[in-house]
Amino acid sequence: MRNGSRRGWLAVLTALLLLLCVSAQAVLSYPFETTTTDKVNMRRSASAASVVLERLDKGAAITVTGARGSYYKVRYDGRTGYVLKKYVNTDLTAPVQETVDGYPYETTAKNAVNIREARDRTSKILGKIPGGATLTVTGISGTYAGVVYHDITGYVKHEYLNLKTVVKPTPTPTPVPTLSPAEDASGYTVLQRGSEGPEVRALQQALTELGFYSGKADGDFGGGTENAVVRFQEKNQYPPTGIVDANLQAFLYSGKPLNSQGVKTDVKTLSPLPGISVYLNDRGDLVVTIQERLAELGYYTGSASGVYNKDTQAAVKAFQKKNGLTANGVCDPATQDLLLDGGGLPASATAVPATTAPTRVPATPTPAPTMQIPATTVRRGSTGEDARLVQARLKELGYYTGKTDGKFGSGSVKALKAFQKKNGLKADGVAGESTYAVLFSAQAVGAAETAATATPAPETLSPAATPAPESGVTYPAITEENCVTLRKGAEGEAVYYLQARLTELDYYTAAMDSVYKEDDIAAVKAFQKKNGLKADGVAGYTTQSRLFSPGAVDAAGNIAGGSLDSYTTLRKGMSGTAVVNLQNRLIELGFLSGKADGNYGTGTVEAVYNFQRASGLKRDGVAGPETQARLYAADAATPTPRPSPTPKPSATPAPSNGTLHQGDISSAVKSMQQRLIALGFLKGKADGKFGARTYQALKAFQRANGLRADGVAGAKTLAKLNSADAIGADGATPTPAPTKVPAAPSVSGVRASQVVYANWYTTIKARARQYPYATVYDYATGISWQIHMFSLGAHADCEPLTAADTHKMERAFGGENTWNPKAVWVVFGDGTVYMASLHDFPHDVQHITDNDFDGHFCIHFPRTAAQVAAIG
Repeated sequence: MRNGSRRGWLAVLTALLLLLCVSAQAVLSYPFETTTTDKVNMRRSASAASVVLERLDKGAAITVTGARGSYYKVRYDGRTGYVLKKYVNTDLTAPVQETVDGYPYETTAKNAVNIREARDRTSKILGKIPGGATLTVTGISGTYAGVVYHDITGYVKHEYLNLKTVVKPTPTPTPVPTLSPAEDASGYTVLQRGSEGPEVRALQQALTELGFYSGKADGDFGGGTENAVVRFQEKNQYPPTGIVDANLQAFLYSGKPLNSQGVKTDVKTLSPLPGISVYLNDRGDLVVTIQERLAELGYYTGSASGVYNKDTQAAVKAFQKKNGLTANGVCDPATQDLLLDGGGLPASATAVPATTAPTRVPATPTPAPTMQIPATTVRRGSTGEDARLVQARLKELGYYTGKTDGKFGSGSVKALKAFQKKNGLKADGVAGESTYAVLFSAQAVGAAETAATATPAPETLSPAATPAPESGVTYPAITEENCVTLRKGAEGEAVYYLQARLTELDYYTAAMDSVYKEDDIAAVKAFQKKNGLKADGVAGYTTQSRLFSPGAVDAAGNIAGGSLDSYTTLRKGMSGTAVVNLQNRLIELGFLSGKADGNYGTGTVEAVYNFQRASGLKRDGVAGPETQARLYAADAATPTPRPSPTPKPSATPAPSNGTLHQGDISSAVKSMQQRLIALGFLKGKADGKFGARTYQALKAFQRANGLRADGVAGAKTLAKLNSADAIGADGATPTPAPTKVPAAPSVSGVRASQVVYANWYTTIKARARQYPYATVYDYATGISWQIHMFSLGAHADCEPLTAADTHKMERAFGGENTWNPKAVWVVFGDGTVYMASLHDFPHDVQHITDNDFDGHFCIHFPRTAAQVAAIG
C-alpha cells in the first residue's frame, strides 16, 4: 500500500512538471529574442524548397516574430526569413552566452574588478574597472582574462566579466563556379512576380531568344514570365523557384546558358546594366536608343529595329571617326557618352582637325586611389562590410587596435572620434560622407601625426544641411511588422524611443521614463495635429513612421530633416521604411501620386528625378544624401507647371513668358532658339527641343548679359533675350588677339562674357594638343601665370614655365600648396577662353627643373558625370 501510494505521488509530480513545461512554452509571445541551437538555413519562405537567404551559425542572435507550420519567422541582421523550429532555443529562462569567432572581443564587467599587472592576486594593481564598463578581452588563461581597459593593459579574474563563447568558425566551402571570371552580378536586383521595368523587359527578350518565352516583352513580370523562368531554371539545373536573383541574371547575359533545345547559347540580348559595350548582332532597348540617336545626327537611315546590324555598326564607326574616337564600330561606354548626351558632332559637321601633339617626355599617370569607400553611414551598432572598411582604415592610421570584425562597438566609436577630432571634423563617432571624404583620402592625418604638419584635408563641396538635434539615441527602423501601438499605460523601450524623438522635436519636456502617461498623450496629439494626422494620442504605425522620418514637422513648424551623414542613399530596387518616408514626402510635395508602398520603382525614380530638376540638383533619379536633405527641408521645391507644347507652331511664334527648362519641347523653345541663333550663341536649326546645346547656348547668353547663368529661361532671361539691347556672342569687346611673347597668350582684356563651358574630351583636348602653352587666370585675385601642358589623358598634366610663374600660382592659392581645387579661366594660344579648375600641389613627374616646382599639377576641364565615373 505504501509503495502504491509512493508511485501515485510520483505520477502526480511528473504530471505537474509536464504541465509546468507546457505552461512555460505557452507563455512565449511574439516577438522574442533568442538564439539558434545549431547551424541552420534561413529561407525566403516556410518551405525546404525555398531559396536560402542566409546560413546561420550556432548561437546566432535572432528575433522570432511568428510561426508557420514547422518554421519560425525570424529577423536576422536586418533580413526576414524562416528557420526550422527545432533549431531555435525556446527556453528563454536559460542564460544565453554570446558567441564570437576569436579574440579580441568587447564585453562588459559584471562587477567592479581590479586590473593587475600579472595573473596573480598579489601582483601590482594597475587600475579598477567599474561594474558595467566596456572593455576588450584579449585571451583567457586559467582563471584570468587578459584585458584592455582605456589605456590600461593587464589581467582580471574572468568570473567578474560577461564572457563570450569563442567558436572557431567552420570555413564555408567555395561553391562550384557557374559564371565566367569576367562576370559580375553585383549590379543586378532580384526579379520576381510583380516586378516591372526595363530589367524585366530585357529578361523577357533573353528568354524569348532562348525559346522559353513566347509572350510580349512588356516589362511586367506575370505568370507567363514566371513559367518561362522556371523552365529556364530546370533546363540549366537551377532550383525552379521562378525568382531571378543576381547570379542567375549574370549567368543568363554573360555565361553560356542552355536554350530550350539544350544547346549552349551566347545570348545576344543586352544586359540592362549600365556601362556595357554593344557589338555586332547584339539586341535590346539600348540598341533602339543608339539607332534613334544616330538617325537624328544623320549617320543612320535604317529603322530602329533594336538589332545592332552591320548598318548600325557602320554608322557608329562613322560617328566615332567624325568625333575623334577610335573608329572600331563597337559602341563602348565612351562612344555612348558622347553620342547620347547631346555633345557629338552630326554627320554634316566639319570634324575637328587631328593635330600631332608636340614631342614630349612620356608622363607617369597619377595613380588612382585604391581605397574602397563604404556606401552607407556607419555608427555604433553597425555591422557588416562597411563597418569593417572603417575599422581597417582607422587601424591603418593608428587609431584602432581592435579586431576588424565588422562589428562597430565602443572601441571602434572611440577610435573614430579620435580621428575626427584630430582631422578637424565633428567628433560624433558617426562615419558618413563628410567623414569618408577625409578618412579615405591621402590627406587623412594619422594618430602619430600632428595636424599642423599634415596636408590639409580637402574641403567638402556638398552644401551642409541643418544637423539633427543631438539626442544621442539611435532609433530602430519602424515597419508594420515590428511596430507596437502605444496607448496609455504602455511601458518599455518603444515608449522611451517615442519620448526621445518627441523631445528632439520640442513636443515633450517631461522625463523620459519609458511609461506612456497623460503628458505623452498630449505630446503625441500635438505632433499629430501639426503633421496632419488624426489627433487621438494613440501612437500607431502611421504616427510612428511619420515621427521617426526626416520629414517630421517639429513644434515650430519646421521639417526635422537631418545632416548629410544621417541619410543613406536610396535607389531603384530598394525597399523599406526609408523608401516609405521618401515616397510620402514626394507625395506631400506633389511630385508623386498614389500610396507609398515602400518599393523604389520607376514611378519613384521619375518623381525623384523631377524633384532634382526643380531643385537644381544633379538629375539621376537616385536619392542621395544631398537630394534627401533638400527634399526634407522646409523650403523644398514644388513642381513647376510646364508650358503645353503647341501642336503646329506658326512660322514665327511669339516668344513665351513662361519658364523654360532643359528637356522641354515646345514652340516657345523654338522661338528662344531662333533668337539665340540670331545673336550667335547657338548654331544649327531651331527644332523646339531644349537639349544640351540649347542649354549651353542659353548659359553663354546669360553670362554675356550679366544674368544668373543657370540655363533656365525665366522671365528676366526671356525679357533680355527679346530686347533690342541684348548682347550677342561677339559682345561689345571682341576677343583680343593673343600676345605671343612670352610663350603663352596674355589675359589682358579677357572678360567673363568670353569664357566658354566646354567638354574636355569633345572640344578642349584637341585644342590643348594644338596650343600646349597657355595662361591661367585666377579671376578671384586677378593673378595670372603661364603653363605648359605636357600630358593629356583624363585631364591635363601641367608645369609652371618659370619660377616666377610658380610663385604667382602659389600667391593665388594664399601662399600654400594644396589639393583643394580653385576655379580659373584658361586662355589658349588662339585667344579662346575656357573654364576649368586646378590645384597647386606638386606631385610625381617633373620636366622643368628650374621653376621651383617639384613635380606637376593638374588642370581639370568639364566632363560628363558618366565620363568621370568611367575613369574612377
